[in-house]
Amino acid sequence: MKCKKCGNEFSGNVCPHCGTPAPKQASPKDNGTLCMILGILGLVFTLFCFGWILAIVSIVVGMKCKDTQTPSRRKIGLITSIIALGLTVIILIAAAFSGDDNVTETSEQIETTSEVISAENESTAEAETIPEANTSAMVDYIAAEAKKSANQAATGEKRDEAIEYISSHYPNYFDDNETMEKTMYYGYYLEYAYADNGSTNVYANLGMDTYQAVKYVYRGTESTEDDHVIENLRQISEWLNELGYNTEFKSGEESIVESQNEADDIPAEYRSALNKANSYCDTMHMSKQGIYDQLTSEYGEKFSAEAAQYAIDNMEADWNYNALLTAQSYSDNMYMSKQGIYDQLTSEYGEQFTAEEAQYAVDNVDADWNYNALQKAKSYQENMDMSPEAIRDQLTSEYGEQFTAEEAAYAIEHLE
Repeated sequence: MKCKKCGNEFSGNVCPHCGTPAPKQASPKDNGTLCMILGILGLVFTLFCFGWILAIVSIVVGMKCKDTQTPSRRKIGLITSIIALGLTVIILIAAAFSGDDNVTETSEQIETTSEVISAENESTAEAETIPEANTSAMVDYIAAEAKKSANQAATGEKRDEAIEYISSHYPNYFDDNETMEKTMYYGYYLEYAYADNGSTNVYANLGMDTYQAVKYVYRGTESTEDDHVIENLRQISEWLNELGYNTEFKSGEESIVESQNEADDIPAEYRSALNKANSYCDTMHMSKQGIYDQLTSEYGEKFSAEAAQYAIDNMEADWNYNALLTAQSYSDNMYMSKQGIYDQLTSEYGEQFTAEEAQYAVDNVDADWNYNALQKAKSYQENMDMSPEAIRDQLTSEYGEQFTAEEAAYAIEHLE
């Protein structure tokens, strides 16, 4: 080497001419170890998103730094990095093919699930319980179906269809169950669809009289010769004539003619009150006293006491059935106790059913009193932040919910 001080050539650690120490030779960097570590990490993390990144970095380090004190480690790093990259490529290719299979499989699963759900829905629809014919339950079912139809499609075409059926079958609505059921359906459809258009609406009045004429005969509480049926048929004829249909009430039975003549003497207010009373009974399932109060109330229908009393005396109603439906509503919607429902049914500020009617209702209502108590308890817990013991007291209190001690205990035990 050449001395930096005197410029003479020499070998060894010190210049013999001037005594200047020889410069130290730089040791090669140990990049082989770094290359190996990165390569091994890249291989280990091949299954993760960053494994291939470590492998590439390892290769770059190994290629740029060929002079190293640990060439064997550099070689290991390069080999593991190449293996890691190869495995990454294989995994990506396999994932691509597997993804296609999964998409196909998932699509098939979705289609299969849809078919199963569709089949279950069809099975449920087929299994829907239709009430027995000629019962109050069937009358309510028909009215509910007509109401549903009116809510979904109250169109002029549907209205004309209903009127055409009522007109074409007048007055032979009582030939068989199918005819009576269709007549009630179309009658209630018109009554409900056009009820908001005012009490003088011809469509609503035609529908109400048609529905009223048939339903009592259908469930066997009246005959075709009863005064109510005769009067309804006469009014149906008037409404149809007003709509441009040429109909005339005729009867070969002398007793029916006599009943019709008697009906002509009934004041229009009385007939209207009777129709309103029957409507409240059928749609709201009110008690006898409740209907009377609604008919005479200055905030209700404002009929005279005489007209309201005529309606109450001449309407056909199953008050036990009305009480039962009202009780069912209180249980299903308000989760009331058995005693609470009884009190509400008989209260002068409530439904005003008789004690016998209310007792029939609570004895026959379909209710799980433990479940009702639990729902009430949850409401107190979530909305009023009451303690379990405070809830228990409220559930059993005669001024509160009036559940039994056993029902309250069940509710407290099952609170979350």
